[in-house]
This record gives sequence, structure tokens and C-alpha cells, in this order.
Amino acid sequence: MLAILSVVFTCVISCDDSLDEIFQESVQINREHLLKSIKITNNDSKVGKLYEFNYSQKQDTLLFINTTIVPGDDPEEGDDYQSPELKFEYNEDNGELKNFESLVEGQQGEEGIVYLDLLIPNPYNDPKPEFYVLEQDRYSNPTLLRMIVKEDEEVKLLYVNITYDTELNPYKPYLELAGVIEAADSKANISGRRQFFTSEFLPTFNPTNIEFWNENQLEHRYWFIPEYDEKYRITKANVYYKDDAQLHLSTKTVEYSYLDSTIK
Repeated sequence: MLAILSVVFTCVISCDDSLDEIFQESVQINREHLLKSIKITNNDSKVGKLYEFNYSQKQDTLLFINTTIVPGDDPEEGDDYQSPELKFEYNEDNGELKNFESLVEGQQGEEGIVYLDLLIPNPYNDPKPEFYVLEQDRYSNPTLLRMIVKEDEEVKLLYVNITYDTELNPYKPYLELAGVIEAADSKANISGRRQFFTSEFLPTFNPTNIEFWNENQLEHRYWFIPEYDEKYRITKANVYYKDDAQLHLSTKTVEYSYLDSTIK
């Protein structure tokens, strides 16, 4: 079965040697790739969330992230919303991130640090599915995952196929700068949302298509139609969703700005 899947689930990515240069550059944090803000808008209600990143004066440390509601069709919605600052705490001796768990899991009922899973929620009822990386491409992007979910006391075995473009994952630079990836890699027996931030799971390039399969049928699919600026940074993407019974649906729009740009 895996032999068949490995053929079907092939990452659509150029093998041009020039990508090696892109990969080498991506492991060094370029300040031009550090996020300034992310705006995620629900395409039905037009209500959005704006995440704003606040760095130290030298832009070598992430201090905190603010989250605010952007009212949609109802101009009064979100007026009273005040999000606590999501603060990053570091060890004074070695600079390591101290509050990794609370940042990822969230505090006081708030969601954790912003990442791709806020755009593509788990389509199954199990709130804590298990994931295992089965295959990676030459750039260490995970292309095939094993997913285990429990629904109505039944264990379901699934495969998750992921394909990428050849541009940098917009979340990775800020996660590297903040020490999130290093903190995730240092944890033993890591599971749940926390494992998404490990080097094994975090891709270098930008995911464009994510499919959830049972043994022989596609059950859920998310895909992205991205836009880029002249520096090949993703600036906007429409997120689409389809299950085995629905037509194509545009669910969210996400906009990214960087330290030298602003969301228009």
C-alpha cells in the first residue's frame, strides 16, 4: 500500500539544482522575511483576526504578538475584544525560549501562536489526532504523513499528502528567530500541536495543497492560491476546501506583511 501511495503522493516540486541555493539561504534568518502582521479573514462573515508581531529594537528577538478582531459585516462585532499579549519569555543565561508550551497551547482560553493550522482546521472530530512523518522530499519538507484519529470509539488510519511551491514558508523565519523550533526539538515524546513546530514537521517551503486520504479515497482537501511580491514573499492567499460531498469552497483569505511592508 505504501509503495502505491509513494507514487501517488509525490511532491510537485522542481528538482532544479538552483533550489539548493534557495534552501541554503532559507536556513539563515533574513530580516526581510520576518512577519510584521498576518490577517486571516473568514470569507462568509468577513470577520477577521489580525496578528501583529512586535520585535526588539535590533529585530533579533520576538517580544510578543497582539491579536485583535477585525469586524466584518457587523461593524459592532469585535469592538470590545481585547486580546492579551502573547509574550515570549527567554532564559537570560542562554537565550532559550522558556514558555514554549504555553505559547503553543494558548492561555486563558486564547489560541496559541499563529501557524498554518489556523487556516486549515482538523477536518475530523478527534481534537488530538496523532501524526507521523512517512516521507520527506530532498529539502526536508514532509510530503506524506500517517494520521490516526478516533471517532465514535473507532480508530481511523489516514494518510496526509502535502505538496509545495518553491517559495519560503512565511512562518518559519519568525519561529526560528523566536526559538520555537529549537524548543520543540528539545522536547522528548512531543505530541499534539507542539510537534508541528519541530524540524521534522516544519517545512522549508510554502504548502499549497493538503489532502486527507483513507486507504483508497480522498476525504478532505485544502489548497491555496497564493500571490507574491517582487521579493518572492507570499503576500496573500485564498484558502479553498473540499470534502467528498461538497463543491469547491473558498473559506478564508490570509494576508501577510513583513517588516519593510504593510498590509494594504
